[in-house]
Amino acid sequence: KKVLYRGRQLSVSQGWYISSIPPYGYNRIWVMDGKKKKPTLEINEKEAEVVRMVFDMYLHEGIGVQAIANRIDKLGIIARNGKRFSRSLARDILRNEHYTGKVVWKQRPVTKVVENSEIVKKRELSDEKMVFEGRHEAIISEEDFAKAQEITNNAPKVNIDFTLKNPLSTIMYCQCGYIMTMTSVR
Repeated sequence: KKVLYRGRQLSVSQGWYISSIPPYGYNRIWVMDGKKKKPTLEINEKEAEVVRMVFDMYLHEGIGVQAIANRIDKLGIIARNGKRFSRSLARDILRNEHYTGKVVWKQRPVTKVVENSEIVKKRELSDEKMVFEGRHEAIISEEDFAKAQEITNNAPKVNIDFTLKNPLSTIMYCQCGYIMTMTSVR
C-alpha cells in the first residue's frame, strides 16, 4: 500500500489528475507520456461556460451561492447527475482549485473512526493538502479564484435557527394529503 501511495503522490506531483471523477467543467482523458498513458483533464466547453458564469456572478454581481444556483437552474442548466443545479454544486465550484490549472492532493483524505463500536470512514477537509501545477488548462484565472476565496472567507457566518416554527406541522393535514403550514399575513 505504501508503494502504491507513493506512486499516486508522484503522479500528482507531476501534474496528472488521478481521481476518478473530474470536476464540473472538465472531462477526464488519457494522454501518452512516453510509452505510458496518463490521466489528465480536458475542458468541457459547455460546462466550463457555467463555471465562468458562477465566478462572474459571485465576483462581479455580488450575489450569493443560493441565488447563483437559482439563476442557473432557471436557465435550464442541470448538473452532471441529471438533477437541478444546487447550492452545494455552486459552492464546490467556487472552492475548487482545479479550475486554476492546479492539481490538489490530500484535500479530503479518508480517515477511519470508531463510532458506536463500528469503523466509519470520514472525508473531512484537511490542512495538509498539497497543490501542484497541473497539466490541464485553467478555466479561471488565479486572481479571480483568490478574490472568490477572499469574499468567501470574509462573508459573515449566518446562524440558522432550527427552532420549531410550526408546532402543528406533523399533526394537521389538508384534505388533499399535504401537511398544513403556518403562514403569517401582513
